[in-house]
Amino acid sequence: MEIRSAGGNLPTSPVPQQSQPQDKLARTISMLPEQTATSPASQMQGTPAAGGAQPSRNEVEESVATLNQFIKSLNNPMLFSIDDDTGKTVVKIVDSTTQEVIKQIPSEEILSIAKALDKLKGLFIEQKA
Repeated sequence: MEIRSAGGNLPTSPVPQQSQPQDKLARTISMLPEQTATSPASQMQGTPAAGGAQPSRNEVEESVATLNQFIKSLNNPMLFSIDDDTGKTVVKIVDSTTQEVIKQIPSEEILSIAKALDKLKGLFIEQKA
C-alpha cells in the first residue's frame, strides 16, 4: 500500500468569495488616511464629547449628517440615521438602494428589553407611591 501526498493537487490561490456591502465599506474605510481635513474624525476633535461627556442631541445629528456626506462622497449606498420612536439614539446603517437595514445599534432586541424595563420601572414606582 502506497500513501501519497495530496498537497500537489490543491490550488495555490485562495478561492474568491462573494463580498458583502459591509466588507466593501470596511475595506474602503481601512484604505482611507488616518486623519484628513475633511474626515469626520478630524471634525469631531475638540468637541465636548471627546472629553468623555455625553454628546448633545444636536451634536449627534451633526455627526450623522457629516458621516452621511462623507459616505456619499465615496459613492457608497449607506445611510446613517437616528430613530426618534424610542426616545433613544439609534443609529441604523441602511442600504439606500433596497432600504434594507444592514446594521442597527442598539439592536431591536435591546430596544425591546429597554422598553420592557421602562414599563416595569413605572409599575414599581406606582406600587411604591
